[in-house]
Amino acid sequence: MEAPIGAEHAKEEETPDITKYRFVKRTVVRRGEVAKNDFYVSRDTQNVVVLKKAKKLLDNGEFSEVTIHGLGAAIYKAINIAQLLVSDSLGSLKMSPTTSTETLIDDYEPLCDDLEAISQLRYNSAIHIRVFKPS
Repeated sequence: MEAPIGAEHAKEEETPDITKYRFVKRTVVRRGEVAKNDFYVSRDTQNVVVLKKAKKLLDNGEFSEVTIHGLGAAIYKAINIAQLLVSDSLGSLKMSPTTSTETLIDDYEPLCDDLEAISQLRYNSAIHIRVFKPS
């Protein structure tokens, strides 16, 4: 049986042995700038801090909406914070969630001199919850 056309040009890239590398940093490939009414939460984010800041922006009339962003394991935390904002507002706020897939780049340094630094591209789910005052 013959190989498919172009198969002779396809080379399988070797997956590096990640145990020979040290994690350096993770970069989220984002589009646009972060606005004052955008809140990016992590698993370690304290609900009280985000709630206080978001309520302040909404209550003083500076903004009619805030957006809460959560990536990966922080999705549940973002949903929880948005629900608390809406329930504490006694019906004066609504929320509108959207989901996306974010591109992440993980950078690694080698632990031995004969290897070069590597970067790995991967994807993770994200949620963006718009909490707003309905008109």
